[in-house]
Amino acid sequence: MDDYTTREQQSDTLTQAQQSADAVQSTLEQAQKEFDSAVETYNKNVEETNTKITELTDSLDDLKSDYEQAERDATTQKAELQNEYDTAVVEGKYAGSTYELTVSELESAVESAQDTLDTLKEEQTALLALEDGVVTADEDGTIAAVPYEAEDTLQSGTAFALYCDTQTIMISVEVPQENIAQVGVGDEVSVMIAGKRDGAVTGTVSSIASSATTGGSVSNVTYAVIISIDNSDGRLGSGSSATVTFQGEQEEKTE
Repeated sequence: MDDYTTREQQSDTLTQAQQSADAVQSTLEQAQKEFDSAVETYNKNVEETNTKITELTDSLDDLKSDYEQAERDATTQKAELQNEYDTAVVEGKYAGSTYELTVSELESAVESAQDTLDTLKEEQTALLALEDGVVTADEDGTIAAVPYEAEDTLQSGTAFALYCDTQTIMISVEVPQENIAQVGVGDEVSVMIAGKRDGAVTGTVSSIASSATTGGSVSNVTYAVIISIDNSDGRLGSGSSATVTFQGEQEEKTE
């Protein structure tokens, strides 16, 4: 084999090697492109995944916040409903009390109106019973005062004449507490009327006060004793000073 042939073979071998190198380089470049594309795709997927994770995290936080708010709203609504229920119960009880009170007031008003009507009927009956303008008292007595004069107009609530029963004279006497134990209802006493010269009259203890009367100090304590005197003969009048004697004690009282 001559040198030309050898060089030719070497040139072919070099060409083949270069072609192989170019093919390898092309393959390497293609692999690099595919790698770069894969890296880009990976990075993009990672970015999208991170974005999705962020969105999901935010959504989870929102859901958690909404859940907590819903719990608070439920608690508040429950409290409001309980308050409304309690208020309704109280108002129901108040309405019942108001109804009962209103009914009671109406019943009282009806009773009062009935009493007024009965009184008016009694007054009407009394007026219709008048004969020739003569008014008759329920019992015998003595005219004590006449507030009106002829042709005066009668006023409602003001008596046109005052009279008193003179059949029995009542005298009130203050008895010291140290002597009250010696006095009893029904005891007879001697009564001397000032200005009367026909002697003492006999009276009877009709009542004794259950509570004491103090005269400004604890040492001046008395009990009111009521003495009744028969005055059917009309010889005694009111307003006179009298001396009452019972069991050795004397007290003066104007009656």
